[in-house]
Amino acid sequence: MKKLFIFSMLTLIFGQLSAQDLIVTKNGDSIQCKIATIKHNNIYYHTEVTDGATLPKALPKSEVKKYKYGYYNQNVDDGSPKDLIITNNGDSIRCKIKYRKYDYLYYTTAGDNTDKYLSINDLNNYKYNYYRPRFTDYHRVVISFNGGYSSPTPRTAGSRFTDHNKHIKKGYHLEGDLVYYFSEHLGLGAKCSVFKSSHSQVIRTSEGHLGYRPISSWPYTQYILDQTWYTFKDIRVKDEYSIPYIGPMVSSRFYGAKKQGSILVNYSIGYLKFSDEKTEGENTYTITGNALGHFVDLGYDYWIHENAALGIRLSLSCGTLKRYSVESHITKEKTKVKLNKDEYEGLGRIDISAGLRFGGKKMKK
Repeated sequence: MKKLFIFSMLTLIFGQLSAQDLIVTKNGDSIQCKIATIKHNNIYYHTEVTDGATLPKALPKSEVKKYKYGYYNQNVDDGSPKDLIITNNGDSIRCKIKYRKYDYLYYTTAGDNTDKYLSINDLNNYKYNYYRPRFTDYHRVVISFNGGYSSPTPRTAGSRFTDHNKHIKKGYHLEGDLVYYFSEHLGLGAKCSVFKSSHSQVIRTSEGHLGYRPISSWPYTQYILDQTWYTFKDIRVKDEYSIPYIGPMVSSRFYGAKKQGSILVNYSIGYLKFSDEKTEGENTYTITGNALGHFVDLGYDYWIHENAALGIRLSLSCGTLKRYSVESHITKEKTKVKLNKDEYEGLGRIDISAGLRFGGKKMKK
């Protein structure tokens, strides 16, 4: 029973995918079918997927008011042949054109893999991919704007202000993408983004002091140098991070059956610049550096209008700061610091964002 149910559902699904064409007779009857060939003033068609192994039914064109390929769902690519041949007699053949050789055009039709051929002299015209899915008028340029929350991925570099460093790694980001799609699924463009974060905290530090502690009193007093007391000091620590990024990007998108939603996968590699306005007590510094950055995006866009969409995105970025410069605001001195491998500062993060897209076009129903 279970196998019969699965078979029935598969038959229904594939039958619906195959029988997407429409024939309307002059009597007002409508036939949902799959048009195979129009030849000798007759329209040949299949009404069910099981008809594919049998000869198509025929209907004289004189009895047909109109017919339309892909009427019921022009968004689904059902695997039917997409090429078109028009003969000098006005016949049209929906087929897959294999090749042209010695003034003959070889082709196959739906449900029949046997090569057929026609003389070029008998052809009025032929065209590859004529019956492609209707959604071909997509906008080639898409502009995206996103913003949201950011959280760090790598370990926080060692510091006496560990808790403060964990907070400063979290923040928000803003980004913009510009992509030119040279096909429906693949495009090239650029990504620009900036990460911002700010955090201040009062840190209590302790400092040990050295003193002489007596270790004997007779016959004479002896002392030993020892750390005998501590003093505590509150230090206000503040950091303001800014990490801009710019780089080229490769974008791929995959539409759903109704062309109203699309999944995006993007990859970008480019330039990361690190900047930190740091305050420790009375001392203020500017720390700057740069690194090679990588971005991977996974997103979903839902087109609410022909030219506008709402989108969500999950992004993973990475970058490693291996050296930086420190400039004191008081002395104006600039020091360059090269980190050891175990001291590298990770700039990677996870971004969760939402935004708007302009330029893409959803399928008209």
